[in-house]
Amino acid sequence: MDKDFLIDTTKQIYRVTLLFPKKEPLRYNTRETANNVFNNYILKRKLFEEGKQKERYQKVLFEVQKDLDVLFGQLEVAKYQNWVSHFEILELQEKYQKIDLEIKKEIKELVFEKNNVKKEEKPEKIDPRKEKILETLKSKEKAQVRDIVEVLPKVSKRTIRRDFNDLMEKGIIRRIGTGNETFYSLNS
Repeated sequence: MDKDFLIDTTKQIYRVTLLFPKKEPLRYNTRETANNVFNNYILKRKLFEEGKQKERYQKVLFEVQKDLDVLFGQLEVAKYQNWVSHFEILELQEKYQKIDLEIKKEIKELVFEKNNVKKEEKPEKIDPRKEKILETLKSKEKAQVRDIVEVLPKVSKRTIRRDFNDLMEKGIIRRIGTGNETFYSLNS
């Protein structure tokens, strides 16, 4: 998206909202939201081009997304007030939809990039006790704490529950059921 497109779209918001009643809060709120989209979009581009301050870039990217969501809501409300033609509002919605698609694509790329970085990290070593739990789950498909106590008789139920919780946090296993009917199995 080039800067001129964004400038023209923001100007169009101002032209359309001129037709809203003068004391109508939606008139000024819509302009303010459009200004936020414009400012944060330009800032986002600058941060991306510099390649620095990745966290700030991500934050600004999500700000643009949030402001776009608000703007779509404001335009939807304005569409049914009969202050301006539906077509003018639809045209604005289409223009902002293009920006929205670009932002969503960038967010998707960020999430993909983060997931790939996590996958490339060295896997954490699992201690022998947890390995034994995992072996038991592989052979039995599902198990309860008492099943693991049989395999590891010197380990307390409390420690086994902590091990189960740790393995669940890492996404290796999952809990099925509640209370006395709680089982654990490997995540597929």
